[in-house]
Amino acid sequence: APLGPPCRDPRRLGMTVGLSPLPYVTGLEVRSVVPGGSAHFARLRPGDVITKINGRETGKPDDIVLRLHSFRAGTPVQLQVHRGFQ
Repeated sequence: APLGPPCRDPRRLGMTVGLSPLPYVTGLEVRSVVPGGSAHFARLRPGDVITKINGRETGKPDDIVLRLHSFRAGTPVQLQVHRGFQ
């Protein structure tokens, strides 16, 4: 899912993440989504697990923040997301 329109503050991802608690999915679980943030516009939900960013596997929670901050505001970013049984 693209991250949607850029936020006024390009550093604001609009979500918190942690390691996936699911034994069968490797990635970062979205713990919370801030209304109006990039994650909200990408239609991410708490419980979603981000498994890849632009085709590269996610690592630790700090990795996703650094990787997403490396993109300029407005740059399309592809996320691979595991949601429920999808």
